[in-house]
Amino acid sequence: MPIELRKATDMDRRHFLKATGSTGLALSFILPSFSTAARAGGIAPNTRRINAFLAVTPDNDIEVFVAQAEMGQGITTGLTQILAEELGADWDRTHFRFSTERRSEFISPDLYGGIVLTGGSTSTSTFFLPMRQAGAAARAMLIAATAEQSGADVSEFSTNQSTVVHEPTGDVWTFAELSEDALLQPVPADPPLKARSEFTLIGQSRPRLDLAVKLDGSAKYGIDHVVPGMVWAAVRHGPLGRASVASFDGSTATKMPGVRKVLVVPHGIAVVADHYWQAVTALRTVEVVFDPIDADNFSTEDMRASLVAGLAADGVEVPQIKGDAETRLQTASDIIEATYEMPMAAHGCIEPVTCTAFVQGDTCKLWLSTQSPTLDAGYAADVLGVDPATIEIHNEFMGGAFGRRTGREHVEEAILLSQAVQAPVKVIWSREEDILMDQFRTAAMVHGRLGLDEDGRPVAYSAKVSATGFWQNMLPDWYEQVKPLDIPAIGLLDSDYGIEDENGRYAPYLSPPRIGPWRGNMDNHNLLLVESLIDEAAHHLDRDPLEYRLSLITDKRSRAVIERVAELSEWQAERTGVFRGIAFMHNKNYWRSRVAVVVELQEQDGVLRVTTLYCVCNSGLVINPLLAKQNLEGGLLFGFSWAFLEETTFTDGYPDQRNFFDYEMLRIDSAPRLVVEIIEAGEEPGSFGEVGTPMVAPALGNAIFAATGERFRRLPFAKHGAPF
Repeated sequence: MPIELRKATDMDRRHFLKATGSTGLALSFILPSFSTAARAGGIAPNTRRINAFLAVTPDNDIEVFVAQAEMGQGITTGLTQILAEELGADWDRTHFRFSTERRSEFISPDLYGGIVLTGGSTSTSTFFLPMRQAGAAARAMLIAATAEQSGADVSEFSTNQSTVVHEPTGDVWTFAELSEDALLQPVPADPPLKARSEFTLIGQSRPRLDLAVKLDGSAKYGIDHVVPGMVWAAVRHGPLGRASVASFDGSTATKMPGVRKVLVVPHGIAVVADHYWQAVTALRTVEVVFDPIDADNFSTEDMRASLVAGLAADGVEVPQIKGDAETRLQTASDIIEATYEMPMAAHGCIEPVTCTAFVQGDTCKLWLSTQSPTLDAGYAADVLGVDPATIEIHNEFMGGAFGRRTGREHVEEAILLSQAVQAPVKVIWSREEDILMDQFRTAAMVHGRLGLDEDGRPVAYSAKVSATGFWQNMLPDWYEQVKPLDIPAIGLLDSDYGIEDENGRYAPYLSPPRIGPWRGNMDNHNLLLVESLIDEAAHHLDRDPLEYRLSLITDKRSRAVIERVAELSEWQAERTGVFRGIAFMHNKNYWRSRVAVVVELQEQDGVLRVTTLYCVCNSGLVINPLLAKQNLEGGLLFGFSWAFLEETTFTDGYPDQRNFFDYEMLRIDSAPRLVVEIIEAGEEPGSFGEVGTPMVAPALGNAIFAATGERFRRLPFAKHGAPF
């Protein structure tokens, strides 16, 4: 498939919106009213905070406090929808606010114990019950206050459109009128929740609450925040972003307009100036010598050699081992064996990493886009030698995240520079520095052996993954509790294919470049292995790959998504020059989702082109079908981009790809058609944010085999032999 790289322009987001507005361009979006957008500025005087998650304003607006990060997935809308449902709020007068608090109510019990963190696409599933309970508790307190005022029994009242209604008489009180007295009521420990049949907001496709501010350019991202008296900093880092400065000559830079200081930071050199471009321009003149480090000549060839060595090593056992796979493999009628490989990849967020810090004596304020204010407060406190509770964090919208939006280095640099110049400092990494300092998706090699019995059923599975985990790099306290296991080992086993004996091993490889979370995480490589091997087994047996999967799976919900994707893709239809590949996932514990994807290829003028991705997902109760579909679509395109194109290679400690002109990503004019359908089942929500991403690579590889008869086992496919 030919990929055309479009020319960049100098037009920024706000100028684009102004230009398109002035030319009369009609945007075909359903916009929410501006009153339902994200709230900016301070809270109105006399607003009553009912609990951690909600407040009522004097104008009878509902403010919902969201501590989870909004990085594009729409959870600020979905979580607000959940609370508003239980409260009985007027949706058109309900708003969300980002919370700067690190309260116990905002801690995710599903993630690493005791921190405020957004990750693993767990926001909706984790906070589904707490948000319902917060809304229900406030509803009970408002009704109790009304009953106390009126002398009627609480059973005679209900809430609707941000009012309490006395059912026998039709009398109505607004939440604003009742909020002060409601705060005097006892907080119910276990407030009754609505039955699913009573839902009027949950399950509805409501437009995103942040859509208007993002379209008109008024949404504030980390890079946008301005503090009075602020100066700007540009930074250049050494090999692998880890080397220290041995010496530098900043004499030319210090004479340039606007330059305040040229300073050494822990892993680089920084120029602080009155304006960002002054800092960038001056930084180019600074001559720097970095101290050598053990891995400053690190290359991709070194990394691949380490991964190969990992597969040859014993490794450690992964969870969910059952039976004796090695013995069972010795008696198998057939063994399907293969190794698959995926490279490092950069996150490629549109907004580069930034942090604004203002240190005044013992106080420190930070403005940034972050997935974890707890972690960032800890980094800041460590630099300053203070209690993390004293660090004030202001979170903003994120211009992409995919697991990238937390880390020590940019926080540390902003704090040290603010101390040095005694002013607020905004650090912005250039695109080149953003990629160099990335917490990359781990490179991985996975090897598997699948043993089949005389009827062709898989009865034994032995798998090994060689990779680097991010727990060791980013969450050392958590890693101490689980080591030597790390995230690559999770979900290597336990598919829906009824395999009786399974064995898995994890071979850690300590990567010199930083490794961090990446959309899809462990399933990107573990699913690639098992779904490719199942496909290889089907073709070895001369079985239809989709029919073969159905013959092995007994779970009704899993079968339903496969059967439905077969219908959508017209799997059984014979069409000249059309080839299809399928992949299936049932993530039981982490995302609680069942997903099936079919990739369709067409041969056109002697060239294979990816034309359509079909996806069916069952992820439990759906809070907002529109958001769910958008998350799946985004995940599919993200997965297609890395499976087809994305790769970060290293030479002498530096990435070979440093900007969007040489780090190839999927462009909109090359994106395939998406056909997405959601099957709803169950009483609780699972996840949609990441489940589409790991599905594309195995389905695409299987489609390529269907078209060519060859297995391409090294990703990305377009750069390692596949005929596109």
